[in-house]
Amino acid sequence: RAYGSRHNYVQFDRGTEWTKKGICFTAIYAAHSDPYAIGVLIEDIKENKNYYITGDTLYHRSIFGGLPPKIDIVFLPINGVGNNMNQADAERFAKRIGASAVVPLHFGMFDAIVPDDFCGNRVIIPNIYQEIKM
Repeated sequence: RAYGSRHNYVQFDRGTEWTKKGICFTAIYAAHSDPYAIGVLIEDIKENKNYYITGDTLYHRSIFGGLPPKIDIVFLPINGVGNNMNQADAERFAKRIGASAVVPLHFGMFDAIVPDDFCGNRVIIPNIYQEIKM
């Protein structure tokens, strides 16, 4: 058996890029209680689409330098708990990166927050255990 077939993981530290089948994954800085926290930028090279999952993070200026000028869809926390953005900061974040669509996350987990009044370009509200329609 070839050496590489036994090791099927990628150490994904901030700044790491890994491409497979036309999809590039980039680890992006995240401001969280874990000093190694990351978000993930997913670039569909063939379709010229960028999806950004912020992961657990607060609004932090250091994040923006690692992002491309175009984000098609951003997935971000809105509950403001556990070192995550609250709804106001998430709205500012989505506006600053110019995301074409926003998927608010981390609501209704430890709180009574509902994303119905989230402001931004094309807001897509996910339902638990259901596919998100883009």
